[in-house]
Amino acid sequence: MDEKPSRGELEKIYEKNSQIFFQMGLLAHDWAALEYAISQLIWKLADVHPAYGACITSQIYAVNGRMKAIVSLMAVRGFDEMIIKKMNVLSHKISGASETRNRVLHDSIGAERGTERFRRAVVKADKTLVFEGKIITPESIMEERQIIITHQSPI
Repeated sequence: MDEKPSRGELEKIYEKNSQIFFQMGLLAHDWAALEYAISQLIWKLADVHPAYGACITSQIYAVNGRMKAIVSLMAVRGFDEMIIKKMNVLSHKISGASETRNRVLHDSIGAERGTERFRRAVVKADKTLVFEGKIITPESIMEERQIIITHQSPI
């Protein structure tokens, strides 16, 4: 049975691969900016002071719930059906970006012994089991960040 690397060995591997963790931090920041923009849109559509709106939106944890609130508010406000359809399409895309964010930030990662490459343990079962190790690099996380960044401007 293989021994686990010592804490010191792990720290050296983490330091050598610090760009992975840096990119993960940027992805978390990008997601927070997207969520804040979504909240601001809810406050505007609900016609409430941001502080009042924050009391409400801070209780809606999932981005999908926030996007449903936006679509509902748009309908109540009498937005054109075509604009509401576009928001529904964007909502679906943001839902996919949410899955990307969750995989990057919540899946366990570890260094491969002997190679110092990092793998993410992808474990999910949304009707079909996915149970695999996925090699990650700073570049692969930058690509996943772009998925999130592209959704910030329409909001």
